[in-house]
Amino acid sequence: MKMDKKERMKDMPPPAGGESKYDGPEYPYGLCISLENESLDKLGIDLADFNVGDHVMVKARCEVKGVSSEARADGEDRNRLELQIARMDFHDEPMDGDGNEMDHMDMGEED
Repeated sequence: MKMDKKERMKDMPPPAGGESKYDGPEYPYGLCISLENESLDKLGIDLADFNVGDHVMVKARCEVKGVSSEARADGEDRNRLELQIARMDFHDEPMDGDGNEMDHMDMGEED
């Protein structure tokens, strides 16, 4: 019988130097947005406006490029939504809970 990830990790030796307090990333990999030079330039984003640890709200206009669902033999279906970001804007004020702060951001017309 195959072991799940939790069971496999239980049988692994502790890391060198003792127990690690790192439990892995707080959010899944797919929730991280990484923009590099070409993307930053295309979206008109100035890196100088940001510091590590800042919190920003993001509003983006995206085109749905793909939707798929795959049934797997292990019973764990895989779903995927592929989005192409066409415009993106940032706002540094905290939200008050209703999300309306993002309504004023100008997303412009599609190219």
